[in-house]
Amino acid sequence: MSEFINRYDADRDRSWSALIDGNIVASISIDGIDAAGKGAHLRWFIAAEAARGRGIGGRLINLALDFCRQRQYERIYLHTFKGLEAAQRLYESVGFRLVETESGEQWGTRVEEQRYEARL
Repeated sequence: MSEFINRYDADRDRSWSALIDGNIVASISIDGIDAAGKGAHLRWFIAAEAARGRGIGGRLINLALDFCRQRQYERIYLHTFKGLEAAQRLYESVGFRLVETESGEQWGTRVEEQRYEARL
């Protein structure tokens, strides 16, 4: 994330955070550095337990998609892990489709990494 912050360009990149009672409970970012190539990269989409079930994730992902449309990005992608069903349902509800699954290791644990893409 520090690399992203150091090269942040407001014309192509964006980050949003949601607050409850002054505390950050969710965030999402668009990294547009390779939007013309691989597509815009949706990154760091995370929500604390306090944010779940309140529609906050849906609002954040729609802000990110609207930003990408305004920038006329043709494609957006994200990486996640198999087993995050609520996130998967949200991604699919806004037009993302699973395009790749690969076994890997993260933090010493075997995981199924997934790549989702959406055409805008």
